Amino acid sequence: MNQKQLDILGHTHQLFMEKGYVDTSVQDILERSGISKGTFYKYFSSKSELLLSLLSSLQE
Repeated sequence: MNQKQLDILGHTHQLFMEKGYVDTSVQDILERSGISKGTFYKYFSSKSELLLSLLSSLQE
């Protein structure tokens, strides 16, 4: 996993802790991470895939 992906995961983790998974939109993640929609989808195909990546990284 590269640094950009790790940054996105970190920002997403903060958002999920604040708002919960259901109430966090991809747009929220884009704004918090300072990335474009294209960058998001370059690394993750969906919010659910991002959640799985986040859980996997937290488990390690």
